Amino acid sequence: MKNDYTRFDFYLSYWILVWVAVYFLLNCFFKRNFLTNRYTVLFIQNCNPMIAVIIALIFSISALLVLVYKKAKPIIIFLYMLIVIVKSIPIYFLWGMPLRLIPNVIYTIVFILVYGLYLRSNGHTITKFYKNETANIMKGNTPLIHTILTNLNK
Repeated sequence: MKNDYTRFDFYLSYWILVWVAVYFLLNCFFKRNFLTNRYTVLFIQNCNPMIAVIIALIFSISALLVLVYKKAKPIIIFLYMLIVIVKSIPIYFLWGMPLRLIPNVIYTIVFILVYGLYLRSNGHTITKFYKNETANIMKGNTPLIHTILTNLNK
C-alpha cells in the first residue's frame, strides 16, 4: 500500500523537536560536568530553541483554527489538538533556560533558512509545502495523524 502522507523530515516541527532534544542533552551533560568546553557553553547560551518552539506553536494553533473553520472530521481536530498540546510542553522546560534575544533570533532565522534549503533540495518550497499541508491535515495524511488513525482502525 502506498503511503499518501508527507515524509516526517519535511515538517519544521520535527526539526525543532530534534533541536530541543539536542539542547536539553547538552544542557544536562554540561550541568553534570561531562561537557565543559566553551562551544557547549556558547550553544547553551545562544541557541535556546524557545523562539522556534513559539513560532511553531503559533502556526499549529492557526492550523487548528483553520481545521475547525473548514469543518474537518472531529477525530482529526481532536488529534491535532493533542499535537498542539504536546508541542507546548517544551516551553515549560525551556522557560528557565538562558535566552539571549538577538543571538537566539539569529540562530532561529538561520535554522529556518537551513530548513528551507533542505525543502528546496527535495523539490519543495516552504510556502508550497505548507499550502498543500492544510489539505493533507484535513485528510489525516500527516505522518503522526496517519500512524494514529491506522492503529485505531486495526
